[in-house]
Amino acid sequence: MNPNAKWQLAASFIFCTACGVLFIYTHWSEVSISLAIGRSALFVLVLATVHLGGFALYTRQFQSASAQVKAPAEPAVNDGTPAFLRVVLLQQIPLLFLSSLLLDGGGAFRGYCVGAIAHWAVIGIILIRRRRTRIDMIIVRWGFIPIVILTGLIALLVIR
Repeated sequence: MNPNAKWQLAASFIFCTACGVLFIYTHWSEVSISLAIGRSALFVLVLATVHLGGFALYTRQFQSASAQVKAPAEPAVNDGTPAFLRVVLLQQIPLLFLSSLLLDGGGAFRGYCVGAIAHWAVIGIILIRRRRTRIDMIIVRWGFIPIVILTGLIALLVIR
């Protein structure tokens, strides 16, 4: 493990937080000071969570293999409903949250919402129509980003 990891993490957090808060506060202070302070505080909280989570994952990689508790094996394809739901939600919730913080008037958030609705429609069709195959589960678990990109491209074609 790098002995300077804590200092590097602190420097990264301070630099990223200062830049982000400066831009967020500058933009939102024209609307309302309290709104600017609230959004800046939310940004600091999200950035602190990301930095602490990254540091925890960084330090965990150096633990010995014998000290780690082995995770249970992946369930079979037919009874993996909770596992794939967890993967889908861990993709969609952070992306929807972060896209709602963008300063583009809500355009990215609306695009991600349309992609999420389309992805859940695909999941519903896959779950209802027949027995799930390995390809179905890959589409269910990892299809959100390609569907968002596809719906974004379709939206651009429709708007023009």
